[in-house]
Amino acid sequence: MKRLLIILVCLLWFHNQAGAFGRKHKYDGIPRTEVELMEKVLDCLRAKDTVAYYNLFPPFDTLWRMVMHNPDTSAGTKIQLAKLKEHPTVLIDYDPFYNKAIMANFVKTLKKGEDSGVQWGGVVIQRYELQKQGIAPGMEGLERVAPDRYKGFLFVRDLLSASTYCITLMEIQKVNGRFCGGQVLNVLEAGSIDEYLKKENLERKYLAKLKWLADHPLLDTVKKDTAISLLDSSVYSSSLPGNPSQARDTSKKKKGLLLMGPSPFDDDSIRLRREVVDRKFYKGRFDEDIPVELYVRYMKDLKDKVTKYWDALYKFGDMSEYVKLDVSKTPDDKWLFEEPVASMELELAGRVYTGSWTNGQSQTGYDAELTQKEISQKKIEDLDRILENGLWGKTDQQKITEKKDTTDKTD
Repeated sequence: MKRLLIILVCLLWFHNQAGAFGRKHKYDGIPRTEVELMEKVLDCLRAKDTVAYYNLFPPFDTLWRMVMHNPDTSAGTKIQLAKLKEHPTVLIDYDPFYNKAIMANFVKTLKKGEDSGVQWGGVVIQRYELQKQGIAPGMEGLERVAPDRYKGFLFVRDLLSASTYCITLMEIQKVNGRFCGGQVLNVLEAGSIDEYLKKENLERKYLAKLKWLADHPLLDTVKKDTAISLLDSSVYSSSLPGNPSQARDTSKKKKGLLLMGPSPFDDDSIRLRREVVDRKFYKGRFDEDIPVELYVRYMKDLKDKVTKYWDALYKFGDMSEYVKLDVSKTPDDKWLFEEPVASMELELAGRVYTGSWTNGQSQTGYDAELTQKEISQKKIEDLDRILENGLWGKTDQQKITEKKDTTDKTD
């Protein structure tokens, strides 16, 4: 009885090893044609079935067995397979058990589609186009395992919204005469490859700009936490789970977040974001007596090519805190620097501001002359931090040096 049990266990083990796609994959319906594979991938998206999608990929042990026991014994094949044996990670990347990005991208695409209004349950295939992929450096020998590899553009029609979407896939492989793989990468509303590539390029620039904003917290009106939250709320958030068994429960409907339209700056919140393009620091005196410092930032909208926004800080006399100034220019090119209790009207000639400062409450007035000076990076960061975090003070709450009375006094 014990011997019979041992024989039975051995037979079961050999049966599992002989399976075309290894012991980790229970799904035995690997497509024989590319048409069938496209239908299988779309079925997985419709049903949000991560298990069926997971089983469309050949496991590493199956691919490795094809390398170790390849029937082609020619010299060229041996050389190529030897290189593949030196770099087994090439094959590991095709197994979702090890490469978590495969399932994460599938879930991201599902969520992005929902956020963009795609009703996955109501989509049907319109057509698909496959482009053959070559062998990149470091992947030599892969053609002996998967002789045909493709990138795919799957066009589907959402019957509920009457919209056409393009789903991109990579690493569609033909292994042992069967089509497998098909890593889902992205989905965009597009009716042709050219339209898809154009929108994908806009989308890539848009996300690169968000990342740049997150990495540069000293921009006016662009807080680091705001930029990061925009990135986290997008479909490219890295917080998606890697466990395929949990992936189908991560999708939540949020309409209209990221599907790219004709322009990446259609949203008002993006249009209002401004980039600091220059900073200048001035020192001088009021009435040749009271010391003054002025810090001016030049800005523009991300969609504009010209600078038309400014903000500024200044302090004078014995003031311990800088005061924020609203900056504008008159039609005759005079600069207006305004705060709640005072204002300056200056003209800029080269590196020198000249004009006047007026206190609106006391009607005190000073002549002003300020010259542009060099400023250290440390001071730039400190002044930017004041502007970004609202750390400025108020003129009427600080000690101010009064203008000296130089007239002769008589009894």
